[in-house]
Amino acid sequence: MSGAAVIGVVGRDVPIEVFDAVDARVRRLDALPRGAAGPVFAEAFAEAEEILGTGIDPDATATLAHVLADPSGLAAIVLCSDADATQRLYYALRELARREHGRGLPPIHLADVLHLPRAASLAYTAAEVARLQEALGDWTGRRPSAGDVADAARARGQVRRMLWLLADLRPVVSGAEFAALRARADELAPEAALVALREAVASTRRSSPSDLPRIALTGSSQWGPAVVERIEQLGVRVVADDCAGGALGLELDVREPSIDGIAERGWRDGQSAHRGSAPERAAALAVRAERAGAAAIVSYARRRDDAAMWEVGTLRAATALPVVVVHEQAAGDIDLSVLRDGLEQIGMLR
Repeated sequence: MSGAAVIGVVGRDVPIEVFDAVDARVRRLDALPRGAAGPVFAEAFAEAEEILGTGIDPDATATLAHVLADPSGLAAIVLCSDADATQRLYYALRELARREHGRGLPPIHLADVLHLPRAASLAYTAAEVARLQEALGDWTGRRPSAGDVADAARARGQVRRMLWLLADLRPVVSGAEFAALRARADELAPEAALVALREAVASTRRSSPSDLPRIALTGSSQWGPAVVERIEQLGVRVVADDCAGGALGLELDVREPSIDGIAERGWRDGQSAHRGSAPERAAALAVRAERAGAAAIVSYARRRDDAAMWEVGTLRAATALPVVVVHEQAAGDIDLSVLRDGLEQIGMLR
């Protein structure tokens, strides 16, 4: 869609439907490449680390580095409270935009979606989503009608349902292919996303399930395919996950196609490593992993992503499947020697 405003987005709690309603396009800043991309990015990463410190999920540092290296083309940046690191990134960006105008940063906005099972949390979240819609109107010059919002909610719901179907088609679809389509779908208009997803589903009819060993993945967020691609280089297939940026929450739909309905769905969608119940997450992942034929669960966590690390004991208590731990990892990467050793110890690799 030519001429559409582009809004940078960070975190899983930002409701994509409200961007669709004003014909704005999303750029997932948390799905950009995490490795160094030349001297400009290296300098920006060093500066980002100085701003945020080292006691934070390195994915937040990488996100800030990408913004500092090139903030051009963004009408605004919207973050959420899905994790402490995302909130800290928001405060850092807000202060940089307020105090250092020469950086050319766009408006910085927090969509503070809550998940506590209380009426007050739902009402607060509804007000936050309405406030985001108002801000989007200011940035884009578009004020959507109730019909526009309803159409956007229904269309984005179709995208989620197709993604949920594709997630269940693993291992016919590789884990890396699913992860790439999952991240890309947020950035495409719903109609374009549905075309890409239908093509992917149709291609599975011409393929057979891989006979590679199957694993499930849990832990840190996975916006984009980088880590899953690395895992699958060992000759395994990721067939289930409960990661932010993966299959988590795709089964939840908007019950009422309105701003309040979009907010209500976001309020329900809280079972992430950082905001959910560890026993409920573990029980749900155990069912998904066993249903998908996984022979093991890999717990992957980046450095300083403590919430993803705390769930291992609960997960082991919830399933008979072996749990392989690969923690303290760099952003967008995984130490394959550690993973290989863990999988060899349980007999999955020879």
